[in-house]
Amino acid sequence: MSKIIASTSSLVSVIRSALTTLPSLRGWLETGLVFAIFLCVAGYIGLHADLFKVQLTDAWLQFAIIALVAALAPALTEEVIFRVSLPQLFGGHPWAEGLALGLFVLWHPMQTWLGLPTGQALFLQPTFLAIVLLLGLSCLFAWKRTKSIWPAITIHWVTVLVWKGLTTPI
Repeated sequence: MSKIIASTSSLVSVIRSALTTLPSLRGWLETGLVFAIFLCVAGYIGLHADLFKVQLTDAWLQFAIIALVAALAPALTEEVIFRVSLPQLFGGHPWAEGLALGLFVLWHPMQTWLGLPTGQALFLQPTFLAIVLLLGLSCLFAWKRTKSIWPAITIHWVTVLVWKGLTTPI
């Protein structure tokens, strides 16, 4: 078993740096490209696996509430935990990033298994989890390229908004 090697002060320092570092224009452009590729692949998988259909929501108040809440959880919270904190706890090694990515994917069905209000039956479907893996990889790429967590938070947040605002489960 690996021992946790990051101190609390170094973890706080890395989180602070991730939150206060702003990406360059090039970083945002690369993030946009990665996000566009992710949306195309995830959309293709989701539509062809019958996970959802494209349909604009008509529940605008509920969507606005989801938009506000999703900015904090899952976007900010999950990105800080799975992209920054967990890998840092194990020294920032590539295997730690892979472990955190695996835990990010596992976190989704765990929400359902634990009966959390955010858990959904959809979170148990392998094709949905493949999309979650691609989302995690996209966010990891954005974080690693920019050293700012904001592009990863943006990818995650907009993904949830697109999912909740432009699709309905089948």
